[in-house]
Amino acid sequence: MVKISRTAAKMIKEAAKEASLDNFYLRIYIENFIPRLDLEETKRSTDKQWKKRGIKILIDKKTNEILKGKVDIDWQESLKETGFTVNSPALQSFCSSCPGDVGCCS
Repeated sequence: MVKISRTAAKMIKEAAKEASLDNFYLRIYIENFIPRLDLEETKRSTDKQWKKRGIKILIDKKTNEILKGKVDIDWQESLKETGFTVNSPALQSFCSSCPGDVGCCS
């Protein structure tokens, strides 16, 4: 299940508006063992889709297998960092089986 905080949903919609995207999807994917977000206008036939807080969310099959469909998206603002956070309990177990030489768990 994908969860999006109210603040994150607001910021996603603002980013889409700034990019002039009226009909968009939020894609969640894994790159170098780190969860990432992107805005896209097209859906692939193999994507799993959810809709939360008015946002259509896509996850490809491989990413969904890694995340097990459990993702929390939030927005944080602090003196150190400002931006989206993407967390999944499945990543912790995924990284625990990692040999440690790929840079994802350090």
